[in-house]
Amino acid sequence: MRAILGVLLLLASCPFTWIATLPPPEIVTFTGGEQVIMSHVPYAGFSWQTRHATSVSLESGRIENGVFYPGGWYYDDGLPPDGSGGFTMKIDNYAARLCIRNSYSEPVCLVCDPTLEGGCG
Repeated sequence: MRAILGVLLLLASCPFTWIATLPPPEIVTFTGGEQVIMSHVPYAGFSWQTRHATSVSLESGRIENGVFYPGGWYYDDGLPPDGSGGFTMKIDNYAARLCIRNSYSEPVCLVCDPTLEGGCG
C-alpha cells in the first residue's frame, strides 16, 4: 500500500515540477516611433519580438510620472508573438503598453512612449 501511495505522490508532483522549469515569457525587443499619416494625422507605430508568449496585447494610454494609464482608445489582444501594430495618437492616448502571457507564468509588460528618444522599455 505504501509503494502505491508513493508512486501516486510521485506522479502527482511531476507536472508541477515540469511546469516550474518552463521558461517565462520574455519581451526581446519593443520599439516605437511617431509618424504622420495622411499629411497631418499623428500615428504611433510599434514593433516587438517575444519568446515563450502565447498571448500578446497592445494597449494605448498615457504616461504620467512614470506610470502608464490605459486610455481606452486602442486595445488588441490577438497579436502575434513577433509583429507590429499601432494607432492614431490622441492627446491622452500616445503611449503603448505591450503585455505578453503564457499559461504557466505571470504577464510581462513593457511601456513605450514613441514621442521620446529611447522611450521604449
